[in-house]
Amino acid sequence: MALLPARQQSRPKAAANASHLASLVANALISTRTRLQLGTLNGASYDECVTKPINADFSKYVLAAVHGVKRLILDPDLKLGYVSRRHIPPFKVNAYGWPSVSTSQLGSSPEGPMNWDSLFGTNKGVGTAKFEPADVPELEAAIEYVMQDADLRAKITGFGVSPDDKAGAWTLVALDVIRVVTAIAERSEATGEEVLDVYIEHERALLSPRLTADVLVPITLVRLELNEPLQLGDDVWIEPLDESTQQARAVEINSEVNAFLVSAATHAVVLRNREFDNSRGPLYRRILLELQPQFGDEIEEAFQALEIASDQRVGYVQVVLRPQDWADSWLADLPPIESVSMMSRLPTELADHGWNKEQKQIDAAKLAELPRIFASLRATHSRGKLAARRLFQSSLRSINEDALLDACIGIEALLGEEHDELVHRMGLRASVALVPQGMKAGLAYELLKKVYGHRSKIVHGTEPKNPTINVGGNDYSAKWVAVWLLRRLLQSHLSETPSWTPADLDKTLFGTIDGQLSRPE
Repeated sequence: MALLPARQQSRPKAAANASHLASLVANALISTRTRLQLGTLNGASYDECVTKPINADFSKYVLAAVHGVKRLILDPDLKLGYVSRRHIPPFKVNAYGWPSVSTSQLGSSPEGPMNWDSLFGTNKGVGTAKFEPADVPELEAAIEYVMQDADLRAKITGFGVSPDDKAGAWTLVALDVIRVVTAIAERSEATGEEVLDVYIEHERALLSPRLTADVLVPITLVRLELNEPLQLGDDVWIEPLDESTQQARAVEINSEVNAFLVSAATHAVVLRNREFDNSRGPLYRRILLELQPQFGDEIEEAFQALEIASDQRVGYVQVVLRPQDWADSWLADLPPIESVSMMSRLPTELADHGWNKEQKQIDAAKLAELPRIFASLRATHSRGKLAARRLFQSSLRSINEDALLDACIGIEALLGEEHDELVHRMGLRASVALVPQGMKAGLAYELLKKVYGHRSKIVHGTEPKNPTINVGGNDYSAKWVAVWLLRRLLQSHLSETPSWTPADLDKTLFGTIDGQLSRPE
């Protein structure tokens, strides 16, 4: 920071002669104006096009700076020497068929495209900076313009500084304006898009009060027999993940969640067309999205339905956004993907190096039932929703006793009524619910009683380690039986419209008894 006062003194013309800088901006836009009038944007005039941005004055300064930066960097006579380059993660599939994509810890690659942002800094020669704002007058003008607009400055930098710290404020603004300008320049070179089009995408991320995006939640370590998007309901879908999206969502090897675990997904639950508050700028939006997930219940509901329909444990470890007509940043020509959060919502049996194991697959027949199951889950009463939540929650438990208790809570939510929690009554109701699903009534009744016998032992502290339940001469984990029973009950519950209640099951039971045992008159 000791060099900052000197740096401030080295650019007195920028501070003292705003009209001179404005003329530089106007001159730099001449080539852009000419190209626009020649029809590079479907014949629209420059004045018509420049009204598209949110802040027309900001757009003029930034567009001029972008062209100034490109003029400097793309000069064929320029000798840059060593430059930092982007690492574009290659798309790979491992021996077990799982996508295996991760980014470099250093974020650099000798073969990747040039990192334009690394070429500029507030002081030439510091770090990788080969240029400073004074080397591109239009860039310096853009920095000065943002410095004079407090609201714009707050949106772009996201950080406040003391009004007395002029040098510190200038440094923050300069670095962020450099980032904006070089990102637009780099993206336009990578894709061949018009600079104005790229600018407008980026400006929306910075200045639009609300943004729209799709929420992508990759389904970890479970393959789906699904080649096309499948609509579950409204704007909730399951989509295959293409290679470019896999590359764009990749994380570093040393990420908080293992990069190969994150990568091991072929499809994603997608909440389309969701809106986000961006009124305070991108930094606050990203912080709020990570701290306060807006669509957690919807995501969980989709995964609950998928587990019920498929008879398989499912989960996720990553949530990302797929922006609609905006972008905070890009990586070369890959689609813009914005990370929201990394979390552990993955069944324990899948999380243990599952990317190095044979794939689990949900077949097309079970996926065909998924939209119906999802619609029924959304429409069912609160007790049915509680049962589905507990089924999904049980898969996340590392202790078997906790998972069994979760399953029992779910069973009671479906089969209990008010204060009536007698095991005998619930066993009868389970029989009524599961006989139409192909289970013998006596087996359903027996399984429920055995599961609740283990629940009672847990509550009283007498449950042995790794308890089992004998079914047909074979021993099964008590936890597994409880979870399996709950899943079958949910399948039965959601197969009817409206979903049955305990009272409905009692009515069916008593009606059957009346029909079978009543004496003829």
